[in-house]
Amino acid sequence: MEKRNVNLSVLKNHYFILSLVVFIISVVGILYFELLNDFFIDDKERKLSIVAGEKIFYQNCANCHMNSPEAPSLYEIKSEYSSRELRKILSYHFRLGRLPETEYSGFNSDNERDDLINFLMVNH
Repeated sequence: MEKRNVNLSVLKNHYFILSLVVFIISVVGILYFELLNDFFIDDKERKLSIVAGEKIFYQNCANCHMNSPEAPSLYEIKSEYSSRELRKILSYHFRLGRLPETEYSGFNSDNERDDLINFLMVNH
């Protein structure tokens, strides 16, 4: 009876370790593929997105984020946030009205938001 209890205990430990390994591999896999998603955009499409994002930035963001002490500089933004975090931050600040009204008062599409983020992640 004691031998069987020991075997069950060892077996439970093995299942726990196996479950933990599977969980860690799953999390790493999800993060890895999420990061790769940004890199597998067609090069031409990405360049067009960056150019469009530059236009959005200079028409709507640069006046404050390059000239005003009240707005944070976006110069090192790519070292502080991921593109996913920037999407959330932009959406949050527009919803709260913290970003001043411009031509857009938000983005006309997710593509415009992503274009701006692509520009910021490459050039600032």
